[in-house]
Amino acid sequence: MPTPEEIAAQKEKEEKAEKEKEALALAEAKKTEKEKEPMIPKSRLDEEIQKAKEAREALAILQKEQAKQREAQLAEQGKYKELVEEHVKTIAELQPKADRVDSMMKTEANMLAAQIEELPETAQGYVPSKLSVQDQLEWLGEHKTDFMKPLPPDLKAGKRGGGENGSVDLNDDELAMAKAADMSPEEYAKYK
Repeated sequence: MPTPEEIAAQKEKEEKAEKEKEALALAEAKKTEKEKEPMIPKSRLDEEIQKAKEAREALAILQKEQAKQREAQLAEQGKYKELVEEHVKTIAELQPKADRVDSMMKTEANMLAAQIEELPETAQGYVPSKLSVQDQLEWLGEHKTDFMKPLPPDLKAGKRGGGENGSVDLNDDELAMAKAADMSPEEYAKYK
């Protein structure tokens, strides 16, 4: 006859096995739900993206051709005034975009200059100047850390010990957090 400990151990094993079965059933149910979702092969998605890109390019070409034909018709008909008005309208639409592009190019050039300035003087000549500004920024993003000296760890070696004197060094944000948590600065510093 089994002892009460053996009966309890057997019952515990059975409960554990039952829980494992439930977990497996739940995992299987989730797996079958995912399998029911339609999956698009990457190659098919790439084909559709390429088709859409080609369609956009073809549309742009057609629109340019139509604009040229319209210009030719207006020129043949001697309607230069309408042609000039259309060009003025196009210029007015494109001018803000051109201004924005100029602004962005200046910003990128300033960013590049600042990034190069952060490098040690001996390393500033290594940035490839034949690349475009965007490519130079990308190159710097990848290689900047190669030229920078690592900062030594802050060991707070200059701090003086000497026991608790009741004052703690907390910045304004930490003091606000301590106050919000109804803690004294000393308590907050302990758990910091």
